[in-house]
Amino acid sequence: MPNFSTNRNKFNFTVVGKPIPQKRHRHLMNARGRTYDPSKKDKQVFLTECIKQLNDDWNQNNYAFINPLEHDGYIEVHIDFCMPIPKSTSKKQRNEMMDFVTYHTKRPDIDNLAKFVLDALGGFFWKDDSKVARLSLHKVYDFYPKTELTIHYLHGLQSDTNYKLYYNQRRSCFVLVLQYGNVVARRFYIRRLLPPWRRCSCSFKMWKLSCNC
Repeated sequence: MPNFSTNRNKFNFTVVGKPIPQKRHRHLMNARGRTYDPSKKDKQVFLTECIKQLNDDWNQNNYAFINPLEHDGYIEVHIDFCMPIPKSTSKKQRNEMMDFVTYHTKRPDIDNLAKFVLDALGGFFWKDDSKVARLSLHKVYDFYPKTELTIHYLHGLQSDTNYKLYYNQRRSCFVLVLQYGNVVARRFYIRRLLPPWRRCSCSFKMWKLSCNC
């Protein structure tokens, strides 16, 4: 059975680059009066960077355990927006910025930065924005601009959850069974994987959970 740690209900991401605020929706001057989101492409890039960090075995198993789109509890999101330090900053001011004595108090506004992140991750890490019940934001300075965020899933996760992984020869696939006590909640049929005695180059090798090869 997989050995999960106590932090299995969390995701930690670091997206390198200057934090991007949510832009106002634009209106097209035509007969339909259609509006569009000018930040759509930037949101797709941001989401892609977060998904890339799920490509290791630990995060893949963690995502399958949490099942964010069916999470019944609430979600906490902690975001640190690390803004670049201006080149004209003195050494004293730079030290104060790095010690969090001086915070970033210029544009972009922190609510627009948070709106961009929440809209980008919605639909993949939670089904509806109403699931985010607690939000912690910080806008600070850093030598390397980036966005650091932690998604914490609270309640709705069973403490007596058990996993069983076995190979189904008839279907030629692995089967991951999720149980709450004695009740089978869900089965995941993993057809892309080969059994452990047939080595492959799949990045998501869940057979590692049940063997030491």
